[in-house]
Amino acid sequence: YLERRQHDFVIKSSYSAQGRDVHVGRYTGREEWRDLLRAAIGSDKWTAQQYCESLEFLAYDKVRGGYATHRFVFGLFSFSE
Repeated sequence: YLERRQHDFVIKSSYSAQGRDVHVGRYTGREEWRDLLRAAIGSDKWTAQQYCESLEFLAYDKVRGGYATHRFVFGLFSFSE
């Protein structure tokens, strides 16, 4: 199912943070996606999540020096040592 619907899913490590070890199906090559699935099947270290695209928001862009549209990621984050 996850292989067939690659563009609809994200696979991410259950033990990572800050966007590390996140693999977005629509931006991952077919072979790499298959390898990720093989490693994830039967493991409690990976989570599959349905891809959800953010709305575009207008925000200041310091690099370009003006306002531009951005796609933000909103979520719950915890910070600790």
